[in-house]
Amino acid sequence: MSLLLQYNDLNNVKPIILDHIYHRFNPGYTRSKEYIVTEWPMNKTISDIWSLIYDHNCNSVVILGGIPDNNKNYPQFWPKESVKCKKYGPIFSVETMSTNSPPSINSWVFKINKKVASLTELMAGIKAEPKVTQIFEFKSWPYGHKVPASTNALVELIHMVERWRQRTAYGPVLVISANGKSRVGVYCAANLAIEQVVAHEEVDIFNAVKTVRRHRPALIENITEYKYCYDLTLHYLMNSGANF
Repeated sequence: MSLLLQYNDLNNVKPIILDHIYHRFNPGYTRSKEYIVTEWPMNKTISDIWSLIYDHNCNSVVILGGIPDNNKNYPQFWPKESVKCKKYGPIFSVETMSTNSPPSINSWVFKINKKVASLTELMAGIKAEPKVTQIFEFKSWPYGHKVPASTNALVELIHMVERWRQRTAYGPVLVISANGKSRVGVYCAANLAIEQVVAHEEVDIFNAVKTVRRHRPALIENITEYKYCYDLTLHYLMNSGANF
């Protein structure tokens, strides 16, 4: 059987549409909606990304790099370093709480404030509670490369996200790449396999990839990505002293 899975009716899985943001839920090993995968927003859909994060309680956002520098097709959708608080559309304002810049991963913790816009909610005195999310920008996956040069930094990213979720909450992880297909499948499938290792001390990469592709067949597009899932999981197993 080919390593790249065949599919027929899987193409009938329909995406969720939030205005102009197309996104799909993907399962983890124990949760049916562990990840939300989507593409990089356009300028006109940046506020929709923040709505997606807020409405689905995504306390972790993973950006898998690979964006050409100064490319206007991929605008920065979070506040710049010099901006403490920025509005996105009429409803959301995002406040920077902290920043961190290890060698391969930038991260920012943001507080999201939502203005109640519904007349019914206003009359009922309903207030939208602020929510906190952390964006992790993975920098060690150069533009044009199918996979990173090594597994070290991506394993560290997986650990960073999991430590943050243990401190906060286990809402869906929003995973973003330039086109919403390349890279995100590797991240989701490898995480699923690692969860299986943690839970049962066994691993099935083939089934992890199959599960991810069942919900979005375009994920894991080539043998290189498939093999990298093996390498990433092997790296975790060989360094399993650093448990979740």
